[in-house]
Amino acid sequence: MTDWQERVINEKDELDAKLLKLRAFIGGPTFTGLCREDQYLLTKQVGIMSEYFTLLALRIERFTP
Repeated sequence: MTDWQERVINEKDELDAKLLKLRAFIGGPTFTGLCREDQYLLTKQVGIMSEYFTLLALRIERFTP
């Protein structure tokens, strides 16, 4: 495995950890106390991060022929 491939795997792992924390925050009581715009932006952020995670996973699948 090359250095850049390891970096992609590490990036996906780090993103996964951030997604778990953000999803937990969105499911918690502090989130409901935020204004609607902030709730919208965080919900949008988790969606985009999820798409990015999926793209990284697809790239990793292609590492081995």
